[in-house]
Parts: sequence; C-alpha cells; structure tokens
Amino acid sequence: MIHANGLNFFLFLVIVGCSGAPTAPDASAQDDAGLPIDAGVVRDAASGPTVFVHLVSTHDPVAHAPATQGQTPRDWVSGIRSLHLLRREDDPAPLLVFSHGDGFVEGSYADGADTIVGSAPIADLVPGTYTSARVVHTHVRFTIDATLHAGFGPMPGVLEDLLVLSDRTTLDGVERARGDYRFTFRTAGMSFPTEGSNFFIDPIAGGGFTTRVEEGETAYYFPVSLLVNDRLTEDMHVYFEVNVHEGFRWTDSDMTDYEPGVFDMTPLGTEPIVQAGANTYSYRLSETAPP
Repeated sequence: MIHANGLNFFLFLVIVGCSGAPTAPDASAQDDAGLPIDAGVVRDAASGPTVFVHLVSTHDPVAHAPATQGQTPRDWVSGIRSLHLLRREDDPAPLLVFSHGDGFVEGSYADGADTIVGSAPIADLVPGTYTSARVVHTHVRFTIDATLHAGFGPMPGVLEDLLVLSDRTTLDGVERARGDYRFTFRTAGMSFPTEGSNFFIDPIAGGGFTTRVEEGETAYYFPVSLLVNDRLTEDMHVYFEVNVHEGFRWTDSDMTDYEPGVFDMTPLGTEPIVQAGANTYSYRLSETAPP
C-alpha cells in the first residue's frame, strides 16, 4: 500500500498552483471589453450580448530551468467554480463574474484544449478597471509516469491522483470536502490505491498566483489589467491561455537504481519537485469564437 503521507504531499504541494511567470496580457485585453460571467448555462437571447470565458491550454515547447527534468501530466484537469474581479486585491465589494454555486466546470490542460468555464450577459457587468482576479478551484486530477522503489527493485508505472480543494464538491455522485483524496499507483497490471480525508495543503504562492483557503474553498488570486465595459453590442470571448509544456518538473537524485530523466519515488517521498503547473499565462479578447 502506498501511503499519502510524504509521497503525495510533495506531489500536490505544487501541482495545484502555477509555477511559471505570467506573460503580459494582449493590448486588446485593455480595450473597451466586457468580461465573463456564468458558463454551462443555456443562452437566453433576450439577455443581449454575452461574454464567454475560455480556459485554453497549450503544450508548445518552452525553455526550462537547467538541471531539471520534466514531463507533461496526462488527464490533467481542474474544477472551476467561480470568478471574481477586484479593483484591488483587498476590494471589499468584488465583481462576481460567474458562479456555478456548489458545482464546477472541469477545465482541461490537454494540448489545444479550449473549455468555456463561464459566461454571462454583458449588461450585467459592473463597469470599471480591475487589477486582480479570484478563481475558486474545486479539485484537481492528473496522471504522471513514475518509478516506485519499495524494496522489490524499480517498479515503473503511473501515478493517478485526485485532490479535493474545496468543500461541497460532488465527484462521481459523492459529495466531497476539502482535503479528501484518492491516489493510485499502477504497475505491471497491479493497482495500489489509497484514499481518505483531511489531507490539507498550506496555501502557497507561485507564478504570480497567491493561494488562499477562504470559507472552505481554495481561491487563486492573480494580477490582471482589465477595463470592463457594459455597453458592448456584440458577444465577446475572453481567452485565458496557459502553457503547461512539461509543467511537472523535478531534479534527479543520485540514488541506487534511480535513472536520469525518470521521476523516482518511494512510499515516503519523491525526488525534489521544483515545478508543477503553468509556465506562462496570457489573455486576449475576440468577438468571434474558434470554429
């Protein structure tokens, strides 16, 4: 049995945040543009022009820190519950752009993935200049290649992880709470699962993102520069793009049976993880959706 303590603590300490540096937003993102609100909702033509928020992912190769190894996780998704815009980070009355209540939209980090995570009538937006954003994540899932060293020789396999980041998150028909987890290591036709609760991670910062736990929810804050205009007459699409090429990175350890370029672990820990998340992010606006 693979235990959560140690092994998966290191994996999730960084996987739920972004570790790269943000890129500057497109100039168009600072024009007279409206921003998002509620996705996954049936379009009401009577509401007028709508703004749609997209999470876009790319695996385009980028340079990485020397002396580190990396891979791009597979089946990598996270649940997006809500988005607020703030005039400043301590804004006492932020603009709620969209909310799925206790639900979520699961955004994919596959290459070329484009997920609409929220939408809303432009007329419902509050005009103003916003400098910070707050996004609540409900959970994260991902799979990576790994080799387990547990006294029986190297065991190459895959590690599938799920971590619940916010209370009131229903997955597979079961309501979960923040700190619930399920980890499964698969090798040679065998599975070693473990799951439980109260697996909490201290808030961390990385890549321009600040993580906070607020009323049982994990919220990510990050800087933006957005001018919201509620008088637009056409639909708008806001694309938030993240580059996650080999975004899971570690440094190799000189241990017996450890191989260069392989992510090695034991039941108690892993090779040092230096990044697990986006390398860069940017955002842009368009009046047309992709085909």
